[in-house]
This record gives sequence, C-alpha cells and structure tokens, in this order.
Amino acid sequence: MRARFTVAEIQQQALAIVDRDGLAGLSMRSLAAALRTGPMTLYNYVKDREALEELVVDAVAAQVDLPEPTDDWAADTRAAAAALWHAV
Repeated sequence: MRARFTVAEIQQQALAIVDRDGLAGLSMRSLAAALRTGPMTLYNYVKDREALEELVVDAVAAQVDLPEPTDDWAADTRAAAAALWHAV
C-alpha cells in the first residue's frame, strides 16, 4: 500500500528536520524515515532535493511577519530584515 501525504505534511517534517539537524541533515532518506516511508515515495511529491529545499524556504518565508510599510524605506528594510532574522 502506498503511503499518502500532503505537500504540507512533507513541508512541515522537512522544516522540523532542518530546525533540528540543519540543512545538511535534510535528505530524502532522513525525510522518508521521519515520515515512515521509503525515499522513492517522496519523488511523487517533490522532483528533487532542490524542490524539497524550496518547500523549506517557502515554510520559513510563510513565518515572516512583515510590518506595515511606512514612508521610511530604510526603517522598513531594517524591520523586514529583522522579521526575516527572527523567522530563521
């Protein structure tokens, strides 16, 4: 029986691995083990490691709470950078 996952589940688990082990700890094998499936199953959801890393980047970007823009572009840039720093 083929395991079924959502892309969101794969994304969440991949982000958890990166949080715990760093980007170097993320592989198709480590992700498959965390999801209790085989590595080849993951290729039904992501094309390759690059696509998997893009899912992680998207997950981190979704956590960035950008402040409302003001008339001060320099302050806005600093605030956006700080928000990104806190998300990472």
